[in-house]
Amino acid sequence: MLVGTLSEVTAGNSDSRMTHNPVTFASFALREAIDNACVSPGRICEGDGMKLTSVMSFVSFLSIVILALAISLPAQLNAAPQAQGQPLTSPTPSAPQLWRDPDRIEELKDLLFDFDTYDSTSEQAVLEADARWLKDHPNVRVKLAGHADPRGDIAYNLVLSQRRAETIKQELIRMGVAENQIVFATGWGKLYPNCLESTDECWKQNRRVDFVRAID
Repeated sequence: MLVGTLSEVTAGNSDSRMTHNPVTFASFALREAIDNACVSPGRICEGDGMKLTSVMSFVSFLSIVILALAISLPAQLNAAPQAQGQPLTSPTPSAPQLWRDPDRIEELKDLLFDFDTYDSTSEQAVLEADARWLKDHPNVRVKLAGHADPRGDIAYNLVLSQRRAETIKQELIRMGVAENQIVFATGWGKLYPNCLESTDECWKQNRRVDFVRAID
């Protein structure tokens, strides 16, 4: 009997994907019904009209069940993220944020540069004070990060900020800072601004080299 066949399938199959997915189970049952109908000679595969009518009626019924399950499952699956507190809508992009490195050394002041320059800082007194602090703290190792204001080409600003960081490194070494205290000097272009206003004063604050503590 077909009912017996379905019961055996349910009892004997240990695949959790089949027992938990009604569509998969119904499809498997449909395939079993058709296979069982065609196993022995003289059954519907050989043209027994009554058995064919009986099996096809069951197939039609099972097809309706599969269709109903296929329609209802997506609604259940879509409800899962909401039940877990996950938003169903994509997040909106946030406004630009100021960057402040948590490893920034507050005792060392930023070294500013004039527009489109890298060969020397515009604040020699600040550079000398930073050099003295580093010599007084020989165990502190730093990374130099060069930056640029938001105007101009991205690639150009990356090169410009890199050269600013290299300039400060060489100046510090010339003033007596141990070379091994400076782990590396790199440029970030306009990627990490510390001011977002479109003013000369704000752009000036972004044309800088700052100090970050090197973590071993």
